[in-house]
Parts: sequence; C-alpha cells; structure tokens
Amino acid sequence: MSNDVKKEEKKNPEVVDFLSQHIYFSRFPEDERIYLASRFSVRNLKMNDVIFNDKEVGKTGYIIKDGGVKIYKEGFLGEEQIAQLGKGDIFGEMVLLDAFPRSASAKAISDTALIEITGDVYDNLKVQRPEIAVKMMDIFLKLLTTRLRTTTLKLFAQF
Repeated sequence: MSNDVKKEEKKNPEVVDFLSQHIYFSRFPEDERIYLASRFSVRNLKMNDVIFNDKEVGKTGYIIKDGGVKIYKEGFLGEEQIAQLGKGDIFGEMVLLDAFPRSASAKAISDTALIEITGDVYDNLKVQRPEIAVKMMDIFLKLLTTRLRTTTLKLFAQF
C-alpha cells in the first residue's frame, strides 16, 4: 500500500470499514474504498431530523451507516410513507444523476448516521477517477431500475 493510500485511509477509517462490508462497495478494490472514504463525510442525525424536503434542489446522496430513514410525501392526511430504509441502504442518489428537485422528503426515524456523497465529489470522480464513477453509476442504475420495477408492480397490483 502506497503512502498516499495510507494517508487517505487515516482520514475516515470508520467509513473505510463500513464500505468494506457494504453489499456494493465491498466489491471495489481496497484502494478505491479508501479513496472514496477520504472524500465522503458522515452526518449524524437525531430521530425526526429532516434530511431533505420534497421539491428541494439537492446536491447530496446518502448511504445509511447506522439507524433508519423514512422516505415520504406530504398528503391530505399527513405523511404518506413511500419507503423505510435501514443500514446500508442508498437514497437521494437521483440528484447526483440529474438536476431535478427532490421527488420526496426524508427524515431520520431513529438516531442515524449517514455517509454523504456530494455532487461535487461525484463530479470530481468522473474526471479524476472515472473507473470509480462508472462503478458508482452502475450501483445507482441498479437501485433505480429495482425501484422502478417495484413501483410498476405496486401500480398494476391495484387494478
């Protein structure tokens, strides 16, 4: 391991460990996980803290390191839950791929730690480490297609 990689590893060792055990990121070579961890940050939340609101312009995607998140829309009768997410789940990634506002709101359902992937970090990856950016885009596309299939099934199950 080079000295540069060792320096980067020291920047965020708990994120390196988390990524090493993540369903998708564990497949990345160690040097790529270390590189990502040195650029990601951790955001700690309390129960009911809002992460983002529907229709907000966002620049950050998230991976749940610990805790849980509720994705919801405000309706006539209050909050309508779309999904409940837990450790390891990725959300908010659509803003990394397009410039549209958020399509739902998100809040912590317990004390929660999130790994933040900012748009700036993702954009820099595309230039500085395109091999990592492509792998991340593959993850995002898998998530989006899975969610689309699930939504389609739910819609047609109503008829």
